This record gives sequence, C-alpha cells and structure tokens, in this order.
Amino acid sequence: MKILLFFGKLLAMHTFLMFAFVSSVTAGLGPSHVVCKLSPYGDNYLSVRACGDSGCREKFRIGPGEAVDVIDRSGSWRKVETSYGVGWVYGRYLCVNDNP
Repeated sequence: MKILLFFGKLLAMHTFLMFAFVSSVTAGLGPSHVVCKLSPYGDNYLSVRACGDSGCREKFRIGPGEAVDVIDRSGSWRKVETSYGVGWVYGRYLCVNDNP
C-alpha cells in the first residue's frame, strides 16, 4: 500500500512540474504571426472567416500588422486567434512575427 501511495505522489509531482515548465516556457511568448503582404491598392484588410474557405461567412476584418496566433491549419488556411476573436484566414497573408 505504501508503495502505491509513493508512486501516486511521484506521479502527481511529475505532472505538476511538467505543467509548470510548459507554462513558464510559453508565458512570455507573444503572437506568433502578423498580417502582411496585403495590397495597399486593394481593400487593405484580411477577412477572418467562420471556416477555412472563401465561401464562408466573414466574421470580421483585420488590417496590416495585426498580431495573431495560429492555432490550427487546413490546407492553405490558418485558424487564428486575434484580439477580436477566433476565425480562419488565408495563410498567404501571414508572416512570422519577429517581435513577439
């Protein structure tokens, strides 16, 4: 019985330390990408859509330089989290954020 308690405590401590490590590594990271490569002669915004397809409903728009986190991908589309909410954008218009 004492051996089971020991291993249970060991497992709990291991889980806690792994969570603390992952949290500390990711805590200081800012947004992973920014909106880029938009044509200033066009609309100069990127549509954030309800799904990863140009036929999907537009939820909101974001402008050049807007910081986003990529949280999923499907083909050329990226699911992003922005300060306005979550949605899908065409990946061509995202660049890696050099200043997170």
